[in-house]
Amino acid sequence: MKLTFINYRQFESASEMKEFEKRQALFDLHRDGLPENLDETLDEFIEEGEISGLELVDVIDESGKIVYQAWFYDFGTAMFFENETLIEVGGACQHGPHCDSNEVYAAFKEAYENANPKIDQGMDF
Repeated sequence: MKLTFINYRQFESASEMKEFEKRQALFDLHRDGLPENLDETLDEFIEEGEISGLELVDVIDESGKIVYQAWFYDFGTAMFFENETLIEVGGACQHGPHCDSNEVYAAFKEAYENANPKIDQGMDF
C-alpha cells in the first residue's frame, strides 16, 4: 500500500472549511456528539487555542483516489479519517502515531516523511 499527501491546507477559521472538514476537526473534542453550531464552536476553539496549528491533507492511494484525510494539530495530535467521514483509521497523541493496521501505519509513515510541503507537526513514527 502506498499513500501520498496532497492538497495541504491550514485553517484560521471555520469559514475556510467544508462541512465534513468542520465535523472532522471537532470530532476528537466531541466524541459523544458534535455541537449544533459547528462554525461557532470551531472558531471559539481556534481563538482560545484549544485547537490551533490546524493542518489538513487529503491522502491518495496508488490510483490517485482520495481515501483519507489526515489532520495535524498542535501538541503532536493527529487524526486520520476515511475520506469525508468520521471513521477513524488512526491518529496521534503527543507525537506518537497509531493506526488500526500495521500496513496503514507504514503507509502513513512513508507519506508523512515524503510530504511536500512538510507537515509542521512533528510525529514520531
